[in-house]
Amino acid sequence: MSDTLYNKENFLQHLEMLKPNGYTLDNKGFYYKQDSNNRIEIQFSFDEDFPFDVTFYGISVGICFTEVEQIFHQVWQGFPNLDFGHSLTATTFNKGFREDIIGESGYDFLYDNPVSDTASFNEVYPYLNQLMNAAVNFVNQYPTLQSLFTYAETMPIQEQAKFYNQPLPARKMIILKLLNNSNYTSYATDVVNHYNQQPDAEEAAFLQALKNYLDTL
Repeated sequence: MSDTLYNKENFLQHLEMLKPNGYTLDNKGFYYKQDSNNRIEIQFSFDEDFPFDVTFYGISVGICFTEVEQIFHQVWQGFPNLDFGHSLTATTFNKGFREDIIGESGYDFLYDNPVSDTASFNEVYPYLNQLMNAAVNFVNQYPTLQSLFTYAETMPIQEQAKFYNQPLPARKMIILKLLNNSNYTSYATDVVNHYNQQPDAEEAAFLQALKNYLDTL
């Protein structure tokens, strides 16, 4: 540990050194890029212990598609007891990177070497840069709603449940409709029928209301 203090200001200065082209770094440590259709957020995963150090251990990407979240929000507002904690900037998809990019040895190195000054930051920088490159490459490889939906469809349902921001059935219904996917009607009908048989009547009503709205588009 360094003899000097390591505060949030120092932390943000170091994050600035990893900022990708075209992104803005906010004072919470999020990198973001936004246009009229979507908002992309990239954030390192870390444990902070100001004024001493920060321990990094991964990175995550969140992608908000404005039209998806506007539809979700419009229908959800009629069901205040459903605690989805939704906002218009909620992410539609989330993807994390850790050992799959830097390996177990890289993860362990980050965990064992907290950043407390510029020298210690320089030690972990190569791993952080690998993680940032993976995040940016992912965003560039899957830039559209269609491409991310297609990517999600290659996953088993358990992985889809991590990739989609929950609740998955509602967002998938919206996306299928927006993409004019031929599976929309059968999927939406199956979802509504399934939830009508579950004990949570309000969530079933929400999904029915969502389908009713989507059917008008």
